[in-house]
Amino acid sequence: MFNPAKAADEIKKEYIGYISTTFHFRNQNLQKKLLDELVKTVSNGPFVEIKDSFKSGKSIDELIVKGTLSPLFRNLEKGKKYPAKLPVTRTLYLHQEKAIEKIVEGKNVVVSTGTGSGKTDCFLIPVINELLREKEQGKLNDGVRAIFIYPMNALANDQIKGLREILMAYPDIRFGVYNGGTENREEDAIKLYEAMYANEKYPELRKRLPNEEVSRDEMKKHPPHILFTNYAMLEHMLFRPGDDTIFSNSNFKFVVLDEAHVYAGATGIETAFLMGRLKGRISGEKKPQFILTSATLGDGSPVSNKRVAEFAQRLTGYNFNVEDIVTAYRDNSQKSSVINRYPIQLFADLANEEYFFDDILKKYNLQYTYSQEKEAEILYDIISTSHFYSKMRTKGSLIILNDFAALLEISSQEAVKFISLCAKARKNGKPLIDIRYHYFLKALDGCYLALDYEDSLSLIRKDFYPIANEKSAKMFEIAVCEDCGEIAIVGKVVNDKLVRASILEERSFYQVRFDDDITENDEVVNDKEEDSKSKGKKKTEDTKFYLCKTCGAIIPEDETHNNWCTCGNTLPIAISKLTRDKCLNCEGTLRRFNLGYDAATGVIATSLYEQIPEYTYISEDNAENQLTKNIFLQKTEKKKNKSKTGSQFLIFSDSRQGAAKFACFLSDSYKEFLRRRGIWNVVTKEETNYKDGVGISDFVGLLNNYFSGLMLFRKSNSDNTESSTVENRRNAWVAVLNELYNCNRDTSLVSLGKISFEYLGNSDDIIQVVVKNYNLSREDANNFLNYLAFEIVRSAAIITDNETDINNSDREYLYFTPTQKLITKYRDISLFNSQGFMPTPFTTKSGEKKYYRSNKLLLTKKNLNLDDDNAVEFLSQYWDYLVSDNNKYKLQTKDGKGYYVPAKYFKANLGKNAILWKCRKCGKVTQFNIGINCIQIGCDGKMEKLNSEEFCRDNYYAMLYKSEKVSPLFVKEHTAQLAKKDALDYQQQFIRKEINALSCSTTFEMGVDVGDLETVFLRNIPPLASNYAQRVGRAGRSINAAAFALTFARLSSHDFTFFDSPKQMINGVIYPPNFNLDNEKILKRHIYAVALSLYFKLNPDLYLGNNAKAFINEKGYVNFIEWLKSEPKELTDLLRNSISVINQHLKNKYINSYLWLEDFCGEQGTFSKLVMEFEQNVEYLKKEYEKAMRARDEKTASVFNRKLERYQKNDLIDFLVRGNILPKYGFPIDSVELTQNIAALSFKSLNLSRDLSVAIAEYAPSSEVVADGKLYTSRYIRKPIVNKSEMSDFETAYLANCTECNNINFSNMPIGTDGKPCAICGKELKQRDFYKSIEPRAGFIAEEDVKDVPLSSQERKYKTEAIYIGDKTAFPISKYDYEFENIKLEVESTANDSLVVKSTVFFYVCSKCGYSIASDETSKLKDFKDYKVGVTRIESNNTGHKNPFGKALCNNNSLTKYCLHHEFKTDVAKISFGCDTSDQATMLSVMYALLNAFANELNIERRDIKACLTYKRTYGKMEHKIIIYDAVPGGAGHSRRLVTEDGEILKAVIRRAITLLNTCECSPSCYRCLRNYENQRIHEILDREKALNFLKQFNNSI
Repeated sequence: MFNPAKAADEIKKEYIGYISTTFHFRNQNLQKKLLDELVKTVSNGPFVEIKDSFKSGKSIDELIVKGTLSPLFRNLEKGKKYPAKLPVTRTLYLHQEKAIEKIVEGKNVVVSTGTGSGKTDCFLIPVINELLREKEQGKLNDGVRAIFIYPMNALANDQIKGLREILMAYPDIRFGVYNGGTENREEDAIKLYEAMYANEKYPELRKRLPNEEVSRDEMKKHPPHILFTNYAMLEHMLFRPGDDTIFSNSNFKFVVLDEAHVYAGATGIETAFLMGRLKGRISGEKKPQFILTSATLGDGSPVSNKRVAEFAQRLTGYNFNVEDIVTAYRDNSQKSSVINRYPIQLFADLANEEYFFDDILKKYNLQYTYSQEKEAEILYDIISTSHFYSKMRTKGSLIILNDFAALLEISSQEAVKFISLCAKARKNGKPLIDIRYHYFLKALDGCYLALDYEDSLSLIRKDFYPIANEKSAKMFEIAVCEDCGEIAIVGKVVNDKLVRASILEERSFYQVRFDDDITENDEVVNDKEEDSKSKGKKKTEDTKFYLCKTCGAIIPEDETHNNWCTCGNTLPIAISKLTRDKCLNCEGTLRRFNLGYDAATGVIATSLYEQIPEYTYISEDNAENQLTKNIFLQKTEKKKNKSKTGSQFLIFSDSRQGAAKFACFLSDSYKEFLRRRGIWNVVTKEETNYKDGVGISDFVGLLNNYFSGLMLFRKSNSDNTESSTVENRRNAWVAVLNELYNCNRDTSLVSLGKISFEYLGNSDDIIQVVVKNYNLSREDANNFLNYLAFEIVRSAAIITDNETDINNSDREYLYFTPTQKLITKYRDISLFNSQGFMPTPFTTKSGEKKYYRSNKLLLTKKNLNLDDDNAVEFLSQYWDYLVSDNNKYKLQTKDGKGYYVPAKYFKANLGKNAILWKCRKCGKVTQFNIGINCIQIGCDGKMEKLNSEEFCRDNYYAMLYKSEKVSPLFVKEHTAQLAKKDALDYQQQFIRKEINALSCSTTFEMGVDVGDLETVFLRNIPPLASNYAQRVGRAGRSINAAAFALTFARLSSHDFTFFDSPKQMINGVIYPPNFNLDNEKILKRHIYAVALSLYFKLNPDLYLGNNAKAFINEKGYVNFIEWLKSEPKELTDLLRNSISVINQHLKNKYINSYLWLEDFCGEQGTFSKLVMEFEQNVEYLKKEYEKAMRARDEKTASVFNRKLERYQKNDLIDFLVRGNILPKYGFPIDSVELTQNIAALSFKSLNLSRDLSVAIAEYAPSSEVVADGKLYTSRYIRKPIVNKSEMSDFETAYLANCTECNNINFSNMPIGTDGKPCAICGKELKQRDFYKSIEPRAGFIAEEDVKDVPLSSQERKYKTEAIYIGDKTAFPISKYDYEFENIKLEVESTANDSLVVKSTVFFYVCSKCGYSIASDETSKLKDFKDYKVGVTRIESNNTGHKNPFGKALCNNNSLTKYCLHHEFKTDVAKISFGCDTSDQATMLSVMYALLNAFANELNIERRDIKACLTYKRTYGKMEHKIIIYDAVPGGAGHSRRLVTEDGEILKAVIRRAITLLNTCECSPSCYRCLRNYENQRIHEILDREKALNFLKQFNNSI
């Protein structure tokens, strides 16, 4: 049985163990305080959510008898030889029954019943019923009767799988999916189907069913009865003339909108108009019914249901009655009038899976007639009549587990057992109650300490720590050294005070000063051994300061004579500001108390997996027959056997890349745990057999046998074949090499005392030489020489028995390089991947010879009592021995330049035979004890023999490694990046328990079936309560257990806010979306779409497969405009049938007349301006081309000629969407792909597609993208393809930064020789002032090499910035000046205005093939001899680069500098203030205050409007302007509503902003005033007080 309380405790314990092992203080008092703080702060919960079960209703069979449903339902699955998917005798939920009856009665219905309530059956049963009724009447011919519209393809694909299983033996009802993944040709579609469904559980479903249409061609010929699609594809279908037959040859009766709550804001408006256009196009005997399903909207009250009905009416244009809003009926009738005071032990015994149920009934004298099938029903009766259940129902629906246990006066473990039985209790197929656990863990947000007060340590941000006499001491953020445990202070200096730095700010490390030894990474005057480039450099000293521990005042050491601290209690301490994150004490890495996101969630996911039981107990077959009277059939003993069920859970991440990377990280990190578990178990088993140690090769053999016996590295849980010999041996070698190389790390088995290693080359003779000459004991001499030999291991110059034992990916994982590393006597920079053994000398300014600080030099000096030169001589002689023939285990070499040591020259000491030592002071564990002195540099502690058993007792890694669970963890990504076939295959493997975990993005959020599942893990707190409800709702599908939702609050203000108040996320009310259809901007686009689609239907030759040539270039639009002006009756009728608006003005303009033609094709009409701009640009390009030709400037002429050719080649839809003619939401023309390189050795079918504004960051050249377990590196900007043999030029633009006003100017036309004026200030900008930018509309191409995903993947993701570019061609709508309190405000509204998202780095691009190098890829750029920062063109060296189409080299050797951009058009409102706007933090705060107030005041969906700041410099001072714009592509008309002649809207917005800020009491800001999910990266600089004070300047006037 899965025990959530125990799981929560263990997960928390292991998470704390991981943190305390990762961050280990030298000061043990601080370490103890850290543990105390972790216990108090890192978790919240578990919470127990208790809900009544759904009420039961009638069965399908009973509804047939009643006359509601067709008798043919009984035949629907009659011909199947498998269990029915929709059994007619199964009891429905009452809300399903009510929904079915209402739909059958012809009503429009909203089913709002939440996750797991069977919403699909609510509409599927009445739709099938209608088809069966038609069959009864002999009317079931071709044509769509019901269209199911889903927001996501994954959901549609999942739903059709269920329908396929229902109809597999009923060929009369036909169905099909029409979306972006549907093939045109029947042959291609069948081939795709059979590839996707080859592993279906029923053989009949592995082939296309005769009643399923799978191709577009066949669906157009024979439209299926039930059509699945999404709203974007529906937009295409309504527009394209070729798809008309689907609508004209059908008899639509139902339109189903699944997950309707997602249609909010502008998306809701667009979808509402789309539904109207669908109604206008479909034919039928009567109006279709609309059925909406959704998450639970509102609270179910009449007022709330009225709002739901209003939402549904706005979305569909049809009336919905409040009584037709179907909500869940919860059954609270289980409360019994008879209350029995059963002992809690009864329930503990019943929950014990190893006990027999009937034996427990006898034990407690409970009189029930037992059978195994009745167990759930007996539980129902026992629990529902118990006093525990009676008490439980007196509390609310959400309670902390410990409070729940206290209420029942039992322990938390007893409470869990009772709850588990409640989850299993069922009667008449209905559960007693629905139960779910919620548990929260959080990331670290730093560690804070008042320097003289150990007890002050806190994991919560604090500025001061209270001390005696009402005084306080400054709290500093601290870091800790990973090696020695010494602390450092972290922060930034502001106004001569050392303060905490925010997430986005630069920070420095400060440390109490130690000695001034120089490390090898410091810059000094070097001798001839050093690289000549480093000669002449001066040592960069750590800057020395004094810090007041009381107040944080800080001053350079040479300024302490000034009056630097004024706190009145100055407590100075000498500190050094470090130039890097290296400890002054030991050169270890200083680490802030922040956990890596993948690492932290990996620990939690691993712990969760370990807690989920692998087995359940089931009775032996015929165990019930013990009661038989036949003595020969009786069994003497009843038995229960263990049955393996597999541990499974879902993992949710907010992004595709987050999910993809985590799948790889968790899989690989768990393999590392398994390898270490293997070593642990082999050591435990073999330590008595190898008391003198075992050779490494033999140890690898033992481990190999262990792995093979358990098949630990098989491909999946269903893979029963033996794992390959090569794979087992490879993992055995990786496991042992990992321990050898990382023996000093706290996570190693060496540091846990389980194993130690010894170099075999240190013979007795060699050891005796050291004993004799340096007065060391034999043990100390042996340990010292072994320490020196391990320098070779630490340099990774180690090889296996055979070259094939490990591969390059393994080397990358182990040593961070795919190639073999070498060691040389002296540092040799000419030898790649090599490291010197000897200390490196340098020369000081005074000419004195010194050596860089190295541990082996310091330990040699310390233990042999030698000076520098003699210590170096000793090391030189030892090296000579290591490579000499006198050494039986000498280092090997291929060319005499670089050396390596075979791993077989070491032996392993196992378990109790391994003697390890621990420093009493710093706690460091080592296998090298030399004179009982700690080997950590800077530590003067003494060593003591390690008691491994005691040391491992609470160590996180020890607990993990010695776990008895030795089963693989199979994890797969499930995101929109995967091909449809692979996503489905992984889903089916998960259901079959071949995969343990799916790492998902939002694709699994809505209604996708994953079988019986108890557990989900959320790697962050979702944006909204609706997202949370749907994600955790994936668990709880098992009828035998309560669901468990584990959520990690990552390091963000959003997550921490809801970690502190999780009830707001768990119980948050989901309100029905609210939007206003009186949106003229969006309405226009749908009017234009109706007109164009009808015209193309009448004139299909002008559509030409989406080619703009006939309609635009050849001016086919002229006849279209003439046709419009004739006011054709068929268009008038279609508009009246398609567009529903309430606003009489809009109805008169757009429906009852053709007044809208002025806006479309009048002189300033949208279409007129689009065509005019196109033709003017064509004329401009021709003119500039001719001008350049006359000047004999062939280079410039070539630029304009190529631009002209590219400009005239357009896709029709693309052209119309970009021109704001068609609804852009339905035509995602700005979506681009990262395609795989055709020369790649492995090729996977992937869907690496992103919106262009995101792609120029995520897919930019050199960015790394993880998909389906592989790492793809973007390398090429794809060039648009004209035909099979020709590519066109890039879509380029030109940008310039005006030196006068700092505005970034933008032009998508080449800059002529006369230049161009600045769009803001008018200053003339020359041609040379502009730099080129590419809009990568054709997408990107990856490198040829596809790599494995490293465990520590270094993400390369470039930043972008959104810039308002002040497009002078934008259509001005209104502009007004106001004066409030003598302060001027200017507000201007523009339509079709321009913003640009541009990259913040540059790229050097090959103009021929698109090969690109990012400006920060110095390793690649250094190969170009003419490269220097800022240069606009570089010439390649002799190697050249490959083109993206094969292995041939591109014949172009020069690369040109570009940035990347994406231009988008939208509606804009610009606000200028005639007061001081120079402080960016203040203006950002004002911006978000106005944005939130604007959305609230005008009832706009908040995510539909965005804002940015633009600025200019005036007399050296920054002036900021607020730009509010519509987030909807093309604009939705929201922002323009801010600008009115009387200024009343602006006044109301400012008033509301002041009210919102005034009613909050936070500092500096919170989610109630300024913060939201999207702006969390700048939460710390958003300041409520600053925004409030700024806006109050206008208060009296408004």
